[in-house]
Amino acid sequence: MQATVDCKRCSARILPEHLDLDRGIAHCASCGAVFSLEATLDAAVTPGMDIRRSESGLSLTRRWYLPRHWLLMLLALVWNGFFLLWLARTPGFDPLLRLMAGVNLGFGFILFYGALVFLVNRTSIEVDSGRLRLRHGPFPWRRGLSVEIAQIDQLYCSERLVRRRGRAFPVYQVNIFLNNGERRLLLREIYDVNQALYVENQIERFLGIQDRPILGEVKK
Repeated sequence: MQATVDCKRCSARILPEHLDLDRGIAHCASCGAVFSLEATLDAAVTPGMDIRRSESGLSLTRRWYLPRHWLLMLLALVWNGFFLLWLARTPGFDPLLRLMAGVNLGFGFILFYGALVFLVNRTSIEVDSGRLRLRHGPFPWRRGLSVEIAQIDQLYCSERLVRRRGRAFPVYQVNIFLNNGERRLLLREIYDVNQALYVENQIERFLGIQDRPILGEVKK
């Protein structure tokens, strides 16, 4: 994983060989300063995420928000507004037309709810000495996850290609590989491979897991 880090004292660029990611410290060859990498790397590598560490636990919160989700909300409002206005101005009572409008309003509600979820929701991961827990909220969406730490063998990042507007580009996800050979999805739709690898590294460091290659993981 490559990360750009500047010295907190003199702002000089820190050379890769002076970054100790395992211990989370950096040494500046220009002024001799030694400082913690945690907050620096969190801000540089994990925008949209909040990582908090303590001796007893690790917590990670990731926002779902992307600017394009406002377009989805705008589409939902326009869609619902059109059919509500059409119903209000339609004279008489035509069951077929009302049914069609109801179906479209139902679709519009689903569209509105989805836009609201993507604008507001967060994924929270809590790790302690006994269990890893994943939750989505505040609005219900996907199922959560709860795994005993003793069942976790490795964490690893995988890649898949998605197509949008005729173009294919990679997205990444963080997975859990269990002792029994099962694989569980932890985080999805990560667009920066460095961010996915950093999340994997932070959880493995906290749990004391020695990283080893897993079939299907992205190259580090």
